[in-house]
Amino acid sequence: MDQKIGKQYSYLNKYARVPPNSQDWQAIEYNLQIALGSSTAVCRNIWSIANANMSLNFEKKNKVCISSKF
Repeated sequence: MDQKIGKQYSYLNKYARVPPNSQDWQAIEYNLQIALGSSTAVCRNIWSIANANMSLNFEKKNKVCISSKF
């Protein structure tokens, strides 16, 4: 295995893999196929690399925006 690819996998190991039978997987694969214009495009691996801190800040900011409009 190429050393660069090995580093990539070791980096991604700290993140959770998206299960192949999940709705997220299906949506990503569908969007990939639409974007490429080919139904033969398939995903081999998908990792969830969401940053918890960024997600929390996003939710806090949007909660304030939504509640202030009502």
